[in-house]
Amino acid sequence: MVDDINILIKKVYENLKNKDKEEAINILKKVLSINPLSFDGNHILGVILGSQGLHNEAKNFLKKATEIDPLNYFAQFNYAKSLVEIGDNEEAIFYNQNAVRIDPKNKQAWVNYGINLKNLKFYIKSLDCFEKALDLDPNYLEALVNKSDVLILEKKYNEALITLDKALLINSSKIDIELLAIIWINRGVAFLELNKFSEALFSFNQAIHINPNDHEAWSNKGVLLKNLKKNTEAEYCYDQAIKLKPDYAEAYFNKAAEKLAIGDFENGWSLYKYRWRKKDFEKYRYLQFNELDSIDNFKNKKILIWYEQGMGDTIQFSRYIPKLIKLGAAITFEVQKDLVPFFKTQFECEITEKIATNQYFDYQSPLLNLPNLFKTSLNSIFSNQAYLKVNEKVTDWKKKLNLEKNKLNIGISISGNPNHKENHIRSIPLENFKSLFQKNNIYIIQKELNFIDMDFLKKYPEINFMGEKIINFSDTAAIVENMDLIISIDTSLIHLAGAIGKKSFLLLPWVCEWRWLIDREDSPWYESIKIIRQKSIGDWSYVINKIENEISRLGYKY
Repeated sequence: MVDDINILIKKVYENLKNKDKEEAINILKKVLSINPLSFDGNHILGVILGSQGLHNEAKNFLKKATEIDPLNYFAQFNYAKSLVEIGDNEEAIFYNQNAVRIDPKNKQAWVNYGINLKNLKFYIKSLDCFEKALDLDPNYLEALVNKSDVLILEKKYNEALITLDKALLINSSKIDIELLAIIWINRGVAFLELNKFSEALFSFNQAIHINPNDHEAWSNKGVLLKNLKKNTEAEYCYDQAIKLKPDYAEAYFNKAAEKLAIGDFENGWSLYKYRWRKKDFEKYRYLQFNELDSIDNFKNKKILIWYEQGMGDTIQFSRYIPKLIKLGAAITFEVQKDLVPFFKTQFECEITEKIATNQYFDYQSPLLNLPNLFKTSLNSIFSNQAYLKVNEKVTDWKKKLNLEKNKLNIGISISGNPNHKENHIRSIPLENFKSLFQKNNIYIIQKELNFIDMDFLKKYPEINFMGEKIINFSDTAAIVENMDLIISIDTSLIHLAGAIGKKSFLLLPWVCEWRWLIDREDSPWYESIKIIRQKSIGDWSYVINKIENEISRLGYKY
């Protein structure tokens, strides 16, 4: 029997040499019918199926191979690779560890292990794996490219560019076209994040020149063109990416954001559903309940609406909750913990941080699906005035606050969540507001400040930093209501101020979220907000000067 199997395995290799994979698969199935525990039969069949993209089928045979010979490097290596391909990164870790333990001098094993760790967001450990591969081969392109990926994810853009420049010095004639295109794409992404748009454009164009069929290059070029406010050209790039890869969620999402930003809500909302398919988006919840796909005929139905993304989004789109209630639905609204006390005073429905495990719902919907369900257009946004009420804490906070009658009492927010991808672009150093300090009574309405702003704050003890005094959004709302004016970057505070109808100035960078549309000074979502935008990238001086002029127009002379 062993001799028969050896003869068949020899035929398998002959067929693979002749690129006849189908016949090789047939022979391997025959091998396994003779001996289901044949290592070669299971391992080779798994490898072939994996090369055909059939990773779910491949992993079953490769797992069997690891059980038959636990010390075989190739079995551990290939099984781990199949697990990563199907997204089972947690399970793959064990087998990647085995692979590098069995053969620590295998550079590809270290790279695969690093990719596995990168997918799990263990970036420091991932970099260590790529460095081990580069210790074995300093010119190993796959390790250099993956190292640059992680450095970009870690926002170490200049280090990424150094790594990519080293990759470009390697003889390009020996580089796979797809890999060379990725080098230029990563270079473009790093330059884009550094706001070096001309260098980024050159890099993306190089990637497209090398490989015109690279969907990521086209989509990233679209993002760059959006930053240059060339929206028509950006949309063309997204469409090219979609043609090349019809299931490419990132391009659909980018196109959705572009459509929403120009006020094309009809197309924008329908495309916005692709956010759930993006690699870096949060996980869709409550698949055990039917998704709400219509606002018709659900009187007395139990419906769960659950928050997604940030607290600003929850505040902005909570305006749809009363509409659902009026249609006869029994609504449970799941919101972030800090919003629970405040929202319990706003809506006649159940407000909760987390639903009980035994609760049943006829339908569920993520909050930002509601604009599409209500067919919201730019001209049909409802409740753009004060749709949230201030609470009973207003009087208490009026007594606590050091309010002045002879100056404007201004609440400001200068920085947001440090984990937000665009926080470094939207945040403004506290020092920039220095001209407002002596002429107004300033309250910093946010829980935390970075170290630089905290050091600057020490020089101005007259500034009121609310910090730990704020327990939740009930406190924030009461403080905002006691202010004469709110000045804020794009954080949850500006959404709250707009939702309760407080006069506010929103300060935006050169390119901003789609929620504020393009080049408008007003917001169709909030009547009380006036938008002041940068006139050039990174220049907040114009914005601060405009604030002073706007305050003067309100009747307060400097």
